[in-house]
Amino acid sequence: MKLQNANLSWKENQPHSDLFDDIYFNPADGAAETRHVFIDGNQLLTRLTSWQRPVFTIAETGFGTGANFLHTLAFIEQHALQIERLHFISTELFPLHKKDLARALEQSFPDNPYAKQLIAQFPPLQPGMHRINFGDRYTLTLCIGDAAAAFAKLDTEVNAWFLDGFAPAKNPDMWRDELFTEMARLSPPDTSVATFTAAGFVRRGLEAAGFRMRKQAGFGHKREMLTGIKTACPLQQREKPWFAAPKTDKPKHAAVIGAGLAGITTAYALARRGISVAIYDQTSDICTQASGNRQGALYAKPPVAPTVAGLFHLCGLAESIRWLNTLNLFDNVQGAQCGVLQLATHEKEQQRQQQLIDADHYSPEILMGVDAQQASQLANTEINYPGIFFPNAGWVYPQALGKALVRHPNIQVHLEAKVDNIEPCDQQWQLSYQQAGDTKAATADMVIIANAKDAQNFTQTSHLPVKAIRGQVTHAKGSATLTTVICAEGYVSPPVDGEYCFGATFDLKDPCESLRGIDHDKNHAQLQKAAPNIAAQLEAKASWDGKVGFRCATPDYLPIAGPAPDLNAYLEQYQALRKDRKANVPSGTPPYWTGLFVNIGHGSKGLITAPLLAEHIASIACQEPSPLPRDIADATHPARFIIKDMIRKKL
Repeated sequence: MKLQNANLSWKENQPHSDLFDDIYFNPADGAAETRHVFIDGNQLLTRLTSWQRPVFTIAETGFGTGANFLHTLAFIEQHALQIERLHFISTELFPLHKKDLARALEQSFPDNPYAKQLIAQFPPLQPGMHRINFGDRYTLTLCIGDAAAAFAKLDTEVNAWFLDGFAPAKNPDMWRDELFTEMARLSPPDTSVATFTAAGFVRRGLEAAGFRMRKQAGFGHKREMLTGIKTACPLQQREKPWFAAPKTDKPKHAAVIGAGLAGITTAYALARRGISVAIYDQTSDICTQASGNRQGALYAKPPVAPTVAGLFHLCGLAESIRWLNTLNLFDNVQGAQCGVLQLATHEKEQQRQQQLIDADHYSPEILMGVDAQQASQLANTEINYPGIFFPNAGWVYPQALGKALVRHPNIQVHLEAKVDNIEPCDQQWQLSYQQAGDTKAATADMVIIANAKDAQNFTQTSHLPVKAIRGQVTHAKGSATLTTVICAEGYVSPPVDGEYCFGATFDLKDPCESLRGIDHDKNHAQLQKAAPNIAAQLEAKASWDGKVGFRCATPDYLPIAGPAPDLNAYLEQYQALRKDRKANVPSGTPPYWTGLFVNIGHGSKGLITAPLLAEHIASIACQEPSPLPRDIADATHPARFIIKDMIRKKL
């Protein structure tokens, strides 16, 4: 079924679902209904008052207008509950269009700052998980898609369930056994559940899943509702146990090796959680290597049919856009959300783009097909090819993003500091680094290796299969005015102070660090093909400048992000896979290096992958729900190459 926004009617200025012929919330007193059914039904006042752990997680079916979420935040603040961090995970198969959400919330939550943030950061119509942070205390993870399917991709502990959504009689597809099964899997003993319905099949389904259910008085005209507590907790083997997340205590101090986008975004994600972070980099400034281009194109190129990698990149793009908007970096100097044109400059690409448009998997919020005339109007320059326009995409200056993030008071940056050794010692990590001619030492509870290909210099991560790919971009002044990013064989961004940034070359096994005239010529030839008028109005070649950087890539061109595996221990624990890929293997925690994480291999896509994977790593370290569904977390896991090579008998 194609994903689509909810179709609404407005009755007395309140949203009404045309598909399910039902209201989204009680128009008389929605706050009282949420309090009675979900907050009191889950005994949240008592539980949160005495909650001793740093994270409390609520999961909901049927996000709708976000009313339950917003009422829950209001309740926590009204009672001054001192919970350190609330995670609210919600699913929605038919999300409201942003304009409808704004209208609904302006009516029911006027002048509510969290409602305004929700409207501003609400994701586009695309499947997957979308994380929205409300300050450093509240986090919403909105899963767009079927509820049971969404929860099936989670690996997190849920402490309370809000079973909402439209009435079972009107929306039976949501209230089914597959949902109850996933709820049971994610619920430890004493997890609570509450729902407005008292339907018999709902009660029986939850009881069969291990919840002890009871009826109690409903709200308003509803005579009864259901509440329950998880009792039975059968052990369930993870499908791929070698990718299970470690169980660790939240660190107090973290060291990040590498001050590129991967390292800085990870440092920021940790710092936001109250962790003191030290960044070490051997260069004289942040974001000087592969993250050092003056302008980086900010967009994802989705495949014709949705794939794990394609969904990862689209969700990563949405996450990066939320970061950049929150940091106010779309000012046309540090970045611009000006859209991106992906041109089809040859027949094969034209066929691929036409197939993508015909398949109709992506909403116009994500992409739309354009002919050459429309492309010319969008770009404000002559374009001779059709293409696809990504209206929410754009460009950003990576170093501006990095500098905005390292201003966090919990982050310290140590430059010209080359870390040459790390060793575990007494449940901490000891770092040895060179700075100003001296050998220095530091300790940390947690270390994140984010120094691209140089990760291979450390004993613990020397096995990771990464490679360096040289890229040269060109900087040149020009008199023409471009209004959107253009991507074809290369890319060009709108000018900043009259200067264009375009390129880039892609040179595998090329160690040259110097600018080369022949590479400027390659970049110019690509620009001439994509935007001839822009290329024709550049200043003389003698004035051109540029930058050389080395992308860190992996064999499957997906990043490596997550807990660092202990290679020899993995080979021993999962040796049965060499004989049978479906063999039974130990179900315990995989053998990781305790407190050691990796975030490398972003290639040319770090602008849309680094922030999302930074949140993933910080979430694992702090025992919080990850923003990644299981399939994407597995696809980017640092142990995936070990497992693949064992199955292929290469290890």
